Amino acid sequence: IRSCYCLILLFDWRRYKLLTFSFLCMRNKYKYIFFSYFMSLLESAAFGLKHYTIRRWNCLFGIPLEAGENLAQNLNIDHLKLLWCLYFFRRYQPQSVCASWASVDEKTFNTHVMRSITKLDQFLPPVSCFYFLYFGLFAYLYLKLNFEDRWDNWEHLSPSCFADGTPIPILDLRRIPWCDRSRFYSVKVGGHALQYVFLVHVETGRFLHVSKAYPGGTFEPNIVHKELDDSLIFGEKIMADLLFKNDALFIVSEKEDTPYSRSFDSIRSKIERKIGQVKEWAIANVRFRSSDFRMHAKIINILCRLINYLD
Repeated sequence: IRSCYCLILLFDWRRYKLLTFSFLCMRNKYKYIFFSYFMSLLESAAFGLKHYTIRRWNCLFGIPLEAGENLAQNLNIDHLKLLWCLYFFRRYQPQSVCASWASVDEKTFNTHVMRSITKLDQFLPPVSCFYFLYFGLFAYLYLKLNFEDRWDNWEHLSPSCFADGTPIPILDLRRIPWCDRSRFYSVKVGGHALQYVFLVHVETGRFLHVSKAYPGGTFEPNIVHKELDDSLIFGEKIMADLLFKNDALFIVSEKEDTPYSRSFDSIRSKIERKIGQVKEWAIANVRFRSSDFRMHAKIINILCRLINYLD
């Protein structure tokens, strides 16, 4: 059967593809997606083309099919439920739209997405991050610290890693006092936002640390000091942009356009590209529509770990 399939693919692949796709479209759209991607991989190998379906798959789910297959097996989760979760992260449309796309009701879609988020958080290798878990009226600090990975294949104290922050927009907060709203205002976004700080490895570019969610107006160096002062070594320096220039912990570029500043910015651009990979997911780029900021911080942490997993 496999030999016949290969012969059909080589000699009459276009007509076979169209007929098969038409049949699968009438039966199951998920089978159509998987088979369409598989056919595109074969075509790419045979003709050196990057087919539209591959780009469409990455646009919808953000990860290659092989990585999704491995994730589903390791998580012991249904492939479709994982696709729902990845689609929600990637597109971040209203739940009614996502549920309609998945052909289920909103409650079912939300239940399976939350379960997938929990399993992803348990499986993916940890990244240094702070979580606040609330039990009744008491708050306990749960720490996942993997910041020591900055010394993997790197022994220099200056710099030991790259640091940069970015705001992620949220809906305007109208149910809190006016004096507290100003803390969430971000000049970069031009509205309310959550502030995150990312630290990445100098050589590999893997994420080392992701801060918890802070109000958009929080000063980024203060976030680094608050979360990592106890983990830093004497004499250690972190490479950052000019926003960190008045802090002795960081080394920054020069204001003038000099060969040193150009080389410095070229090296530090690695963290800009890594943050750009996070921003490719709509949930990290579109205004967050919920007031559960702990869940948002958890999702951002999962995205960083997912990017590390795919590297």
